[in-house]
Amino acid sequence: MTTTKTISSGFPGGYSMTANYLTVTSTGSIGGTGLIAAASATIVNYGVILATNGGANGVSLNGGGVITNGNAGGYANALIAGNIGVETASSSAPRR
Repeated sequence: MTTTKTISSGFPGGYSMTANYLTVTSTGSIGGTGLIAAASATIVNYGVILATNGGANGVSLNGGGVITNGNAGGYANALIAGNIGVETASSSAPRR
């Protein structure tokens, strides 16, 4: 069963996913510990995911999954950043 969540406001302390499909709108933001997904997840980010706690990753996909960050249709300001921008159970994408 697919469960969905849409974030369109701020979560300055971070966010732990309970849904397996998450959209962060252009007005949404996640800070603090970043976004943590324990199970496989699909994340679509049009906002800002900026982990600000020391050593925290922007997105931690502990169960794997798929991330779309912005798109060519006008969401060029979408951001995922932290100690490591995106970390999965098997690899990580370096912070740039």
